[in-house]
Amino acid sequence: PEVVAQLERLNGSLSGANMQLGKVLAMKWPPRPEDIVNLSVPRRSGPAQLDPVFTVPLESFLIVTDLSFVGSGASLDLDERQNSQSTPKLHLRRVPTVSSETTNPGTETIQWHSAVGLVFSPGSEVVVQLNGADALTLIGYLSPTSF
Repeated sequence: PEVVAQLERLNGSLSGANMQLGKVLAMKWPPRPEDIVNLSVPRRSGPAQLDPVFTVPLESFLIVTDLSFVGSGASLDLDERQNSQSTPKLHLRRVPTVSSETTNPGTETIQWHSAVGLVFSPGSEVVVQLNGADALTLIGYLSPTSF
């Protein structure tokens, strides 16, 4: 009888733990609509420089899943800046080819997609340098640092 009582208590504890785990997982995925980040960064005049385009809230990570920009011979540098230190995250460059220049001279959309994404730390800045590119679109989501 005592073994049966202990098993019933253990079963109750496991049920409670499974409910808590379910709540945590439900909070994390999918992202809530208010946690979706969808930025359009217009072309800037003047020399290209690393410009901040988004500051990650202190209570969240930012996961960037998609980037696109338009340009001919264009490049993009995406960095994370925190405490005056920059960490390169991604470099994209459009390299003209004979077929693309023949079929579509001038500009082309460069796209980057990732199921996993690039992670930016809480409180950091997302900084972008566009060289010879028009507008940039950046898409991702915020993920809480704790549950």
